Amino acid sequence: MGETMSRIHKSGKNYMIEFKIYGVRYHKSLGVSDKRSALKMKAIIDSEIALGKFSPQKFFKNRNEHQTLSDLKKKLFAFLEDRKSLYRYRTIQTYHYNMNELIRIVGDIELSSITPQLVEKDIESHLYANYSRGTVRQLMTSFRFFFNKALDWGLIQTNPFSKRVPPMQKRQPRYLREEEIRKMEEYFKQDFIPSWQYDLVFLTLNTGLRRSEVYNLTWDQVDLINEQIIFPGKGDKDRIVPLNHKALSILHKRRRHIKFKRIFWEITHPYSLNPAWQKFRVRTGIKIRFHDLRSTYASYYVMGGGSLMVLKEILGHEDIQTTMIYATLSREVLHKDKNIVAF
Repeated sequence: MGETMSRIHKSGKNYMIEFKIYGVRYHKSLGVSDKRSALKMKAIIDSEIALGKFSPQKFFKNRNEHQTLSDLKKKLFAFLEDRKSLYRYRTIQTYHYNMNELIRIVGDIELSSITPQLVEKDIESHLYANYSRGTVRQLMTSFRFFFNKALDWGLIQTNPFSKRVPPMQKRQPRYLREEEIRKMEEYFKQDFIPSWQYDLVFLTLNTGLRRSEVYNLTWDQVDLINEQIIFPGKGDKDRIVPLNHKALSILHKRRRHIKFKRIFWEITHPYSLNPAWQKFRVRTGIKIRFHDLRSTYASYYVMGGGSLMVLKEILGHEDIQTTMIYATLSREVLHKDKNIVAF
């Protein structure tokens, strides 16, 4: 029948295969960049050619057209599981959260449906509306990593997240002024506002926790005797968040639910507060994101004389460079302390 055994070679990033069958010579991309996968696919083609069962059109046509984000998630975390020694536990946990966030934003759609246009219109717009610039950078970096792996495995032809990661934030984060904090307290203390909203907002403001951390916070993590919140880490690397008088007062008065361990059992999702937060912004004119509560805690901690190294541990930053964005003090604080040194 004129069939010949195939041969492979690398062209650019991926492997190509050449073979002749039924008098027609084929030169196709296998869509994989590692030699082991390429040899495995070559063996399948050679076997089917020898048995007279090989159909080039069937084999190459849209081999990965039905691959979804869930399929990529399974393959990705199997890959990470095999390389535990190369990735920190927290990094893998972050990848889990970020992949789930991507699926939550766009749904479990096919990988081929995620185009640069979809990234710009739906994904980026959602992230910038709900997260700080630093968090957007962290999420987009993760998404780029996920799709680089999909590219390596031949699941996609191009990475839609390439060149979409925003640069590192250099400006000082937005934080609430004291008069804005008083205005916010007056708003959330109104009778028609559910008390849990006040508790959640001011516990976040007084601890610097992330939105997801406040939502998932359980009574098992709270040590009221030692006045701290404990986030278990790897080995003895627990993260300790101290509780000031205001935070302790909020936790002491919280009503516990008989079924739920979560402290804020009234909400069913980290973003359940979004409608109420938007109303607060409109009615008070204070244009801040929920994440700015965390920035406010960090800013006042540093401006009050707190150590950046200690703040790094409280906030749970992996890199001190992330914490360093709080090192630039406001002009008011610079002038307030101008007489500390006077010869």
